[in-house]
Amino acid sequence: MPKDSGAPTYHLRRFTGFAAFVPNSQDAPSITTIVLSRPGRVDTFFHSPRTDGRGLYNLWSTDSLCEVQSGERVDLTVSTGTPIDTTVDRNRFFLSSGSTRTDITTGALRGAGSISLADTGYQSIYVEVVPLSSLAYKDAAHVSTTWAIPVRVR
Repeated sequence: MPKDSGAPTYHLRRFTGFAAFVPNSQDAPSITTIVLSRPGRVDTFFHSPRTDGRGLYNLWSTDSLCEVQSGERVDLTVSTGTPIDTTVDRNRFFLSSGSTRTDITTGALRGAGSISLADTGYQSIYVEVVPLSSLAYKDAAHVSTTWAIPVRVR
């Protein structure tokens, strides 16, 4: 769309179609467990949806959050239940906090990695699971699952 010189007017010359897709929870990969390990403690977060579809059972108050020390290494393991047929599609696993995003894929249904958090206060560790078919946008719509695990860094 070239702009006329000196005037904020654009001339439309070409236009193409587009599509929108809103995935549902059955389309996205299902995370079954996330395990956070550090010296002397292991915390397991698991998928436990309510039958009324309104969220998880295991919500914690802020004084009961998972606690880590600043700079302490936290090992993380992610397990998924889908896809059933891993010869057709596989998952990619990503771990992030702040602006750092790391691929932690170790298998079609599993990811493992580690992270350390430097800043103190309340932070979130993000785990994202993306099927390979969604990364390419070929014939499949983009779906993914992201969990944000709140932690307190001391």
